[in-house]
Amino acid sequence: MPKLRSDARFWLNNSHGQTRFVILISAKKGRVKFEKWMLMPPNAPNPAPWAYVATLRSRPIHNPPLVNQLPGAQQLYSAQEVVVTSNAITGSPMILPFLALYDRAPGPTERDITITAPDFRAFVQTIF
Repeated sequence: MPKLRSDARFWLNNSHGQTRFVILISAKKGRVKFEKWMLMPPNAPNPAPWAYVATLRSRPIHNPPLVNQLPGAQQLYSAQEVVVTSNAITGSPMILPFLALYDRAPGPTERDITITAPDFRAFVQTIF
């Protein structure tokens, strides 16, 4: 995962605010890990203490900032992790905020995208 995390940092830091979050997927024998990375809010303490990051991660929906941040002020964090094994799924559901994905408010029939435990199981069914 270190190389993938480095890539996520590159995409978020060099997108001029166009990349709102990055989903990383790491597959190893008997285990697939999904990580959702995003920028911390612009008003986050820098460097952000672990307790602050834990507070961000405890929110049911993690909305990434929708404003541009100077590269030097940007801080990334793993907003969520979902781990799928042959016996269990932990950390689901994963919610992808509609506004962050499409850069517009959802219409009357549109909503955040929710990836549920059965969805994750379906994604990895060929691995196990």
